[in-house]
Formats: sequence, C-alpha cells, structure tokens
Amino acid sequence: MILADMKAFFRRLEQGSDEELMELRTKVADFATRFAGNPIEKRAKTLVNYLDEELLSRKINPRE
Repeated sequence: MILADMKAFFRRLEQGSDEELMELRTKVADFATRFAGNPIEKRAKTLVNYLDEELLSRKINPRE
C-alpha cells in the first residue's frame, strides 16, 4: 500500500506544473528548517533534493 501511494505521489509530481513544484519545494524546505536536528530534517532534505532535480530537468533553477 505504501509503495503504491509513493508511486502515485511521484507520478503526480512529474505531471505537476512548474509553479506547483516550486511551491511544494518551498514548503518542504521550510518544513526541514523547522525540524533542524531531527531525523525528519534528513528525509525532508532528501525530498527537496529530488524536487530540485525534477525542476532542473525542466530547465528551472529552484534556488532563484
């Protein structure tokens, strides 16, 4: 069940608009900052890195 949910989540990310991905990246980065020093921070940063890669593949600089 979890694997199917994850696959659906990433499929939706790939189909999302550039603006939606940027908004999600910002929210996840803020979330990671709030949990600094907590194991959740590492997972959130991993997701931010994935979103950065997806945005870069679309020729968008996520750090702007």
